Amino acid sequence: MKYYLFLFIFALTLLQQFSYNDAQIKDYKGGSMFVTKDMGFGKRRDLNELGEAGRKFARKHMMNLGVPKTSKAMPPVLCIPGVGGSQLEASCGPNSTTPWYCSKDPEWALIWLILSELVPGPPVNCFSARVRLQFDNVTGLFSNETDIQIRVPFRNSTLGFEYLDPYEKSETIYFADLVASLEEVGYVQGKNLMGAPYDWRLAPRSNSIFLQGFKDMIEELYENNQNTSVVVIAHSMGTRYFHDFLTYGNWVDQAWKDKYIAGFIAVAPPWTGAVEAVEAITTGYNFGIPFFLPSDAMYLQRSLEANYYLFPTAPSWSNVTIISTGTANFTANNYTNLFKILGMGESAEVLNNIIQSSSTIFDPPMVNTYVLHGSNVPTHDGLYFKGGDFTKYPVVLEGNGDGTVPYSSLIAGQIWADMMPQKFVMKEYPNQNHVGILQDSQFITDVLTILTTLS
Repeated sequence: MKYYLFLFIFALTLLQQFSYNDAQIKDYKGGSMFVTKDMGFGKRRDLNELGEAGRKFARKHMMNLGVPKTSKAMPPVLCIPGVGGSQLEASCGPNSTTPWYCSKDPEWALIWLILSELVPGPPVNCFSARVRLQFDNVTGLFSNETDIQIRVPFRNSTLGFEYLDPYEKSETIYFADLVASLEEVGYVQGKNLMGAPYDWRLAPRSNSIFLQGFKDMIEELYENNQNTSVVVIAHSMGTRYFHDFLTYGNWVDQAWKDKYIAGFIAVAPPWTGAVEAVEAITTGYNFGIPFFLPSDAMYLQRSLEANYYLFPTAPSWSNVTIISTGTANFTANNYTNLFKILGMGESAEVLNNIIQSSSTIFDPPMVNTYVLHGSNVPTHDGLYFKGGDFTKYPVVLEGNGDGTVPYSSLIAGQIWADMMPQKFVMKEYPNQNHVGILQDSQFITDVLTILTTLS
């Protein structure tokens, strides 16, 4: 997701300080209820009611989108969100290494995303301590910190990523318009429409359980809809996840693809990475929260495997300067030197393992593929650290893209057109940004049209 979205989030949380008591805790208890607790005075809202309220909001929001009506049966759909796009729940045991002032409650509670809790000081520090990952040099995998568990709610459903914050829908709308549009033309949640939320902190190599569950969901959709092949709609890093699933690790073979996959709609794909992932690690991006110290933010960002997974990769970025200091240039070929300068030489091995464990962009998915993306939005294309001083925020160089992913990365998949017999279609939406495209009326109409042609 777009990192500087959190500048807006911080401004919003300041406004919310006037309406939320400091002692107020808002959490999601794993089960069927959203619970709001304020020092013992609770208010319960049924989860299904909350979801339906969201759909009503989305339908009202999309009344003027001009969604085409059709009586033609369309293929089942599986939606996959991007980085930061799935809600997460945390359970913190008594032996967790979180600061002393953080609650160590073993009960499951929503940790991502609650805007009102991303406030300066202890709240955001506790958030960071629970969300960060640790790297095991023996297994080569990332995992949660000691005695902390993270899980993804709403398995097999889109409920966990229609909005990023279930309490602040209008400010955090994500897949809601698209889901509501699908329901308007006859799709039913759990029948011919499912979602695949996942732990977006991890790269596929550390998330094999999700990949197996992903395969199971597709087969379930197929069998529950009279053996009808499935269309996968993925956004942002979700496109990379699905591409890896199709091309790396022997998860599926061509016979499986031919049987179960009708089409792959890749929305805003970071095929060869994004400079913002490098920016997050080099600057200690703090989400725009003043009292969230850059050093603490850097510790969090450098612990997230997804950042490395989304680094610009060779050979596409081999001759492109990603970071410049005036005396040295860094490309996708010399991250090792960069990490040494940053005092994190051990990450060179981490990044190398991630790249080697992922499919390359040159492996075609070998299914009908539709790439839909924005363009003509200023996008971070390079970073200039004057004099090699990485303690100061860099000068950001901008180029064409969707505001998050550079244009060259968005269109990198075009090489597949001549590499596979299946259909390959690419369309761009000028002046549409990385997340905004999901609410674009023409985009939604195009998705429904594609579904009709694949039915």
